[in-house]
Amino acid sequence: WSGLAQIQDMIVDLARSAYGRCTMNKSEGLLTVHTTDSQIAFSQIADDASYSKHQGKTYCSLYQDEFGNYGPQSVQFSDRLRSNLRPPASFRAHIHRNANPMGKAHTYCMRRYVLRSPPGVPFREIDGDDLSPWFTWFTSDFTANPHLDQASYERQISAASQHSLPLQRAWLTGAWESLGGSMFQLDPA
Repeated sequence: WSGLAQIQDMIVDLARSAYGRCTMNKSEGLLTVHTTDSQIAFSQIADDASYSKHQGKTYCSLYQDEFGNYGPQSVQFSDRLRSNLRPPASFRAHIHRNANPMGKAHTYCMRRYVLRSPPGVPFREIDGDDLSPWFTWFTSDFTANPHLDQASYERQISAASQHSLPLQRAWLTGAWESLGGSMFQLDPA
């Protein structure tokens, strides 16, 4: 919840700077931008209860942060949320998923996006279906953010991932490669 609250606070400040009058209902996770008559809903989706509160609502876009750390159930609910993408005819539905490699959803992201095309090259979600939505994925690393103390952050990444060289490489370079050199993850259960 703290990560969501941080993003929520940043977007509220940004919306107020850009649009003026905005109100934030923190209990409902709903930001209303009065000058554009639009709303932004902030929510965690981890179980049936958190997912069900979205049923029947209409969204124009989905923005999912730290998607690479979503567990299997959260990934499934995130995909189900696409049934709520019902923008007006003049709009195109958007799905934005930000993810770091080597998280819980690493294999899902590899299969669904990374192995489908090179970075920046659009691909159809369903090959051969001309009506299927387009997707594009990109990669970057921490050096693309000029606002960071990059030397310090590189030391922190190295210290945080010193137990796993593949994790360290992924976090330092933004590389999406297989976990431990294999495309398969074995579940002992």
